[in-house]
Amino acid sequence: MGTRLVTRVIENIRAPFPFVFSWCTDFQEDDPKIIDSAAKRTITEKTSTKAVYLTEEMKEGRNIMTNSVVTMSPPDHWHVDAVGDEKDTSGNYHLFPEGTGTRLEITFDTTYKRGQAPTPEARKRDILQNWDKFVAALELEYKANS
Repeated sequence: MGTRLVTRVIENIRAPFPFVFSWCTDFQEDDPKIIDSAAKRTITEKTSTKAVYLTEEMKEGRNIMTNSVVTMSPPDHWHVDAVGDEKDTSGNYHLFPEGTGTRLEITFDTTYKRGQAPTPEARKRDILQNWDKFVAALELEYKANS
């Protein structure tokens, strides 16, 4: 049995609610580039309510794989179950209109299977660093299209 961490983060996004949901649930194979990741994503299924993809990345000379299934529940939330070589994660994403913008609340329940799990603070910091990059890309795209 591994180490389990539950992490909750909040992002405030300067874009309207419908745009945020659409952008966040339009999974693309090049999405890892947004967060400067060398991981390779292969989408095997994509519909308006479901996305399934495989993520592969090299870590310490090993190829680490994670299979993710995302279930979308328009207009305001989606859920991911990601089963991987190093960790399994269940994640809930929920959007809330906030003035002219949107608040995104994310909760990850992660079980680390091997190696040292990060501290709760390090896990939260890593999630926020990645989501800050996603939000910046989302806001840039919104500005360009409005």
